[in-house]
Order: sequence, then structure tokens, then C-alpha cells
Amino acid sequence: MATIFQQGVRQFYKDSVILMAGVTGFLGQTLLEKTIRSLEPRKVYLLIRGKKNQSAEQRLEKMMNGVIFEKSRNLPVVKTIQPLQADMTRKDLGLELGVRQKLMEDVNVVFNMAAAVNSNLLLKDSLQHNVENNLNLFNLVDNMKNLKSAVHTSTMYVDCRYDLMEERIIDDVPFGGYDRLKLLMSNLSDAEQKAITPFIIKDHITTYGLAKKITEVELQRQFSHKPIGIFRPPFISSVLREPLPGWINNLYATAGPMAMAALGIFSPWYYNTSKKPMLAPVDYCANALLLSARDIHQNFFSNKKTIPVYNYATLENAPTYGQMLDNYLEGMGPFKKFLYQHLMSFRTTNPRHYKVGVEVMRWHASALDRLRLMRGCKPVLRRLVDNVYLAVEKSSYIPMRDWPIENGNVRWLQQGLSEEEIDMFYCDLSSIDWETYQRKFLSSFKKYALQEKIDGI
Repeated sequence: MATIFQQGVRQFYKDSVILMAGVTGFLGQTLLEKTIRSLEPRKVYLLIRGKKNQSAEQRLEKMMNGVIFEKSRNLPVVKTIQPLQADMTRKDLGLELGVRQKLMEDVNVVFNMAAAVNSNLLLKDSLQHNVENNLNLFNLVDNMKNLKSAVHTSTMYVDCRYDLMEERIIDDVPFGGYDRLKLLMSNLSDAEQKAITPFIIKDHITTYGLAKKITEVELQRQFSHKPIGIFRPPFISSVLREPLPGWINNLYATAGPMAMAALGIFSPWYYNTSKKPMLAPVDYCANALLLSARDIHQNFFSNKKTIPVYNYATLENAPTYGQMLDNYLEGMGPFKKFLYQHLMSFRTTNPRHYKVGVEVMRWHASALDRLRLMRGCKPVLRRLVDNVYLAVEKSSYIPMRDWPIENGNVRWLQQGLSEEEIDMFYCDLSSIDWETYQRKFLSSFKKYALQEKIDGI
């Protein structure tokens, strides 16, 4: 058996045709970069929507010029990449019949990372972007004649109402299932939706979390006869090892609150500092995705009606929220760290204290915006603070607790690999030196993400 698996991962992808959706996102870019740098696919199709007067080709060109692709943009395999301008709100994905037929004939592996991660979307809109759009894609996948594997990226936070994060799909969609819920939402005004949504989502935390839950259930119900799997990442953070240590391009997860610290804005932290976050570097997630697709193919049986789930998270060796924040602040240097810890921030589990801190943060951001105006800069800090606060508020339940995690399927992913491939597709979260990694976060975040967000907000 060891001989069979020795080059298993690279053999699995060699000369294959890969389809990716959601590739312009943080994880999507990292997965594409890893694929073209380390694998030898015959073709890579990318479903990309047109945006802001930019075609799919223009968006791909702009993305490939980013720093994350410095090591790979000139490789010969880049010529195999073909962007397809898609509209996933449509049943046909906005693709011509000939293109769809070509995909159904040729594609071997599918990675779906498409999502609207905005936690403030109306439930109706989140159902469209995070459920219906994905089902439109998997209706195409269902007709792929040479499909070896398809992986849908979900989230670790689909089952927060339970005491254990299990590696299985639990069908407990409210209001009698997706079809009834969708019908209900379609008949409500925006105001009525906002009023009823808290009673619907309950412990699913956000409309995003509930929509991800529903997608899992629908994939199980409609497509379990295909080699499909669910990959559940935790909060995703900056690159740890390759291709560019420290790279990050967004304000999600802990990056949003850290933006306040990096900008010198007063910051309240609404965290239970004794609990442990579920967190993973983006390059580790990309490697685990690649291994998951191979595992789905190897273990698929058409008469098995259970879609495999990969809970890519662990609390083993993980820091607490308190340790994590301390690690981040080490990146400030002694003087700034002292000022921030003792004068510019506080940590609390009291929601009233937190709201007072938020108002101080908003006042401080507004004052700094006035100074920016005097210097001829855009007054963007208050808006940035409000955006970060809304995202944190919607998921404020998460840092108040932690969950035991089932992750047996993930632990199995590297079994039987050669030492070379274990090193190439590293994804063991328990082996990470979190203190060193997080101490470097702030400087990298300021370098790669923060100025871009300030300039382009």
C-alpha cells in the first residue's frame, strides 16, 4: 500500500482538469497559486463573475499581478488557466451551452469556495448567494461524466447550537426545510425579514452560518450519489509558510479588530480570554483542501448516501484568546504595546461595557478622520470601524466559548503519504508554533492588507 500512496497526491492531479469557483477570494487565490506551482493539471477553469466594469479576464489578470503569485505567474502551467465569466445566480451559470457541455465532458476535480461572507446580509440575500448559487453549480457538477471529486467549502460554525462539532451533516433546518424557508422569505419585506431573522437563525449566529448549514443539507439530499465532500475551515488567517509568509488581504476574523490596533484606534475586545479560537493559516487550508479532494475520490462508493465532512480545526496546541491577543501585541514593540494595553484597549465579557468601548472607538475614529481631512487624506477610519464592529457583533457568540471537535477525517488525510508529500502538503494544525506565527502577524497585516483597505475603502 505504501508504494501506491507514495506519489498519490501529485499523481491524482497530474493531467487532470480542475474547475474552481470563488477563486478571487483569500482562500481561492491561495489554492490556485498552490495548484499551479506544485501540481501539473492539464487545464484549470475558473468561474469568475464580472465586477465593476471588469470582465473575468481582466479580474484574473489583476489577481495574477498580485504579490501572492510572484513565484508562479510565469510558470508554463499558467497557460492552462481559462477564466469563464459566470453568473451563479442563473441556473445555467451564465455560460453558453457549448461551454457547459465542455465542462461536463472534461472536468475531473471541482473546488467550490464561492460565498458571500458578509454577515450583515438579509437572510433572503444570503440564501441566494450562499445556497441557491452553490446548488446551481452542483447541478452542473451532477452532469460531469468524468468527475473524480468535488469539494464544497463550508465553515466550522454551522452547528454552534450543539456541544460537539461532529464530522457529519445534521439536518435540522428550521421551518420544515430549505424550500419552505425560501418561500417564506420571498413573501416578506426587508423590515419583516429583519424582525423575524433572529428567531430563525437562533444559534446559527449569522445568516451566513445558517445559509452554509442549509447548503450542506441540500448537497446531502440532492447529490450524495456523486463523489462530493464538505470542507469546513475555521477562521482563516495569514500565510504561515508559503508562498509568501504573512500575506493576507482582508479584514475578516481577528484581522478586523487588529486593524484598530494597527491604526492606533481605541479598541474594545469582546472575548472570553480563557477560551480557544478555531484558527488556521490560509496555506494550511489550501493544502488540506487538495488532500480532501483526493480522499473523497479514494473513498467514494456510489451506494453510500453520506457525504464526507472534513472538520479542519483543532484545539490541540491552540492558544487561548488571551494568549492570542498578547502574541499579536508583541508585534507592536515595547512602547506601543504598553500604550495600547494600558491606555488604548480593554478586554471584557460584559456586553454593556463592550458597547461603551465601541462608542469610544467610534469617537476616536471620527477625531482621527478630521485630522486626515486636514492633511488632505480620505476620512475613512470611522467607516472602517463601523464595518468591523458590525461583523464582530454578528458573531460575538463565538469568542465566548469553545467546542470539542471531531476531526478524524482530517487526521487521516496525510496517512500513507511519502515524506516529500507530507512536507509539500503540510496541514497539521497541532504542529504550529502559534506564538511565533502570531507575533509576526501585525507587521505583515499592515504591509499587505491594511493600506490597501484604507486606500480602497
